[in-house]
Amino acid sequence: MNIPSKHLYRKVILVISIFIFISIEIISFLILEIYPNLSYDENRITQSFIEYQNERDTILGWNKVVNKFGNSRNLPNRGFVKDTFTQIDFYGDSYTYGAEVNDDKYIWTNLISKKLNIIVNNKGVGGFGSDQSYLKFKTNKKPSAIVVLNHLSENIIRNVNQFRHLIYPSNYYDLKPIFILEDNQLKLIDLPELKFDVEKFKKTPNSYLKHDFFKIGSKSGIYHKKFPYSLTLFKSLLTNWKIKSIFKFYSGYQPFYNLDHESNAVYVTKSILESFISDSKKRDLIPIITILPTYRDFEFYDKYGYFPYKPLIDLLDKKSFFIDFGHEIIFSKKNFNLNDALNLYKSKSSHMNENGHEIISEIFLIYIKKNKIL
Repeated sequence: MNIPSKHLYRKVILVISIFIFISIEIISFLILEIYPNLSYDENRITQSFIEYQNERDTILGWNKVVNKFGNSRNLPNRGFVKDTFTQIDFYGDSYTYGAEVNDDKYIWTNLISKKLNIIVNNKGVGGFGSDQSYLKFKTNKKPSAIVVLNHLSENIIRNVNQFRHLIYPSNYYDLKPIFILEDNQLKLIDLPELKFDVEKFKKTPNSYLKHDFFKIGSKSGIYHKKFPYSLTLFKSLLTNWKIKSIFKFYSGYQPFYNLDHESNAVYVTKSILESFISDSKKRDLIPIITILPTYRDFEFYDKYGYFPYKPLIDLLDKKSFFIDFGHEIIFSKKNFNLNDALNLYKSKSSHMNENGHEIISEIFLIYIKKNKIL
């Protein structure tokens, strides 16, 4: 009877080990492909640098203007307004713009226009942080008498980010400016200038992103997607900013409202909103700050009895006009529940639907009438 030699055993063990290692690497690679937020993959950026240069806004990073009035959405009611002197400007992101609602007349800013019979200018731009919305206001040389900055709760992570690809991986560069706090004062850091170093930027973006909380290999837990992929995945699962939020929060951005969060995001956001108020008053305008909730915020409220952005509200100087849409929605209906909240959105992870736009337009109208803003 032939007994296998130790040498053969070693070969078998080696082959099995190699097979297991390769299998783990393939599985890890596929997981990183399916969940791009878990790592940074420079090869995902397929936009040509020439296209980026042609489309970028040198101040805001990107912008959206669809008509001659400098607005992001057309206003169907414009032709019916007789008194065009009194106008309202709305600044914000895709929730202000009205993403996923195709018909202009059902967007909440246009509903406000129709009900008040005044011109309302929608300056919302998809993907904007509160910082970009504030900057867009600052660059408007002819603002309306009433100006509104809508802070979507999720915007807080955008306010500490310079390279949008790091929080929402895409095919585009999507570089943006950022504000930092220096001696308790806001300081603007312009969007990174790549010039001809685009390939260097893609390989080593950290050298251009000094103030981005989501820098690769930093506290945000984002790492280069590279071999061994299992190590990249392991490190990400332990430290990634979204993974860390799973057990106590309903969305990755919610922990950023904690006063002791290492990003300092809540203090930066507070300063942005209060600077908007201060600058508006210096220009003899009437500023209104609003906070728009996502469906995930209602889930948070259902569990804890308050919204995740409460620390920001507590910090804000609310002597000026301020609307917390989440609070107003909750208390506008007895026995409000999560089904009521879901009826405001296209889905749990999407934008507001037409019903949601109708509700927040009514809340806004009640507020400005109650406070005699018009």
